[in-house]
Amino acid sequence: MIWVATKVYSCLEMIGEAVANVIGLNDSKYQWVIDSMDEDDWRIAKEVQSRRKAEDIERDAGLLNDSLECGDAVAESKSKF
Repeated sequence: MIWVATKVYSCLEMIGEAVANVIGLNDSKYQWVIDSMDEDDWRIAKEVQSRRKAEDIERDAGLLNDSLECGDAVAESKSKF
């Protein structure tokens, strides 16, 4: 009986995967955007990505400096007490 249930489940799972592939449920949400991009679009997207990474690094460095300054201020205030 368990063997039959396992076989039925396997068949239903295979059918479900096939249906999902046919109607596109396994595709990425924005695959159509990726497929429609040409070389210039890819170049621009890479430039934007590298600019954003550079901005993130600068922002993180600024936050690190700010936190270090705050740490110095906290240490100074503790030493006064």
